[in-house]
Amino acid sequence: MKRLSLVLCIFVLTAFACTSALADTFNFSFGNSSHDSFYGSGLLTGTSNGDGSFTITDVTGQTSYDFFGTHNETITGVLAPGTFPVGFFQVPNDNILYYPASYGFGNTYFDLGGLSYGLADGTNVNLYFSNGEFYGQTFGGQSYGLPAGERIRITAANTSPVPEPNTLMLLGTGVLGLAGIVRRKFAA
Repeated sequence: MKRLSLVLCIFVLTAFACTSALADTFNFSFGNSSHDSFYGSGLLTGTSNGDGSFTITDVTGQTSYDFFGTHNETITGVLAPGTFPVGFFQVPNDNILYYPASYGFGNTYFDLGGLSYGLADGTNVNLYFSNGEFYGQTFGGQSYGLPAGERIRITAANTSPVPEPNTLMLLGTGVLGLAGIVRRKFAA
């Protein structure tokens, strides 16, 4: 009896733990190392919002930029929404990716808020849409900026449907209810 309860508990915990493995991943790159002063590439990880957009929860890769010398830095992770400093005609980052490209008239991947992430040297980067083009902007210590009009390329690395939390909760309560019925049957 205890073994059955233990097996059912392990099954439920495994079902909840597996949801992180279903996150969507996207390859991204912008600029060109041979002629651009601002370029990078890496992997975006996000969860579907169910409307063709994804909330990016992690970023890995490299970004290079020129500012008082050339910097080639490792990406340390995504910045929380609303934390990137805004400029004129720009809103705080929301870390929303539109895939396939479907934002605005130009079918772009990011909106005005864009995606923000940090670099190993403390510089923060924001990739956003402005005036029909993608832009990237770096802020070291969040005080100076280097805008660069570079096209961003994004391809899906692994997109799989992510179960809704309510569906997983329904599955879990069903399994627990079944365990209760089996327990009563064996107890009688």
